[in-house]
Amino acid sequence: MFYRYLNFFLLTFFVLEIILRTIAYGIEFFSEWINCFDSCIVIVSYVMLILNLKLKILGLLRVLRLIKVIIGMKKVVDEKRERQEAIK
Repeated sequence: MFYRYLNFFLLTFFVLEIILRTIAYGIEFFSEWINCFDSCIVIVSYVMLILNLKLKILGLLRVLRLIKVIIGMKKVVDEKRERQEAIK
């Protein structure tokens, strides 16, 4: 039961993140495929949690959301490298 509440809390947080980012960036937020993918996974997960449905494939797709984190980390490293090269 604890995991259900934790899952609900985290998914609510991610839904709010999507809403706020959509407000901040507008339709441009969905111009990147990873944002569309991430939004679809979060929304489908949220609806399935509310309806108490379970799909095993959804767990795999949630793991694939880590791609977004990895891409973000790569951008930060690339930007840091560019700044260091500009200083030299």
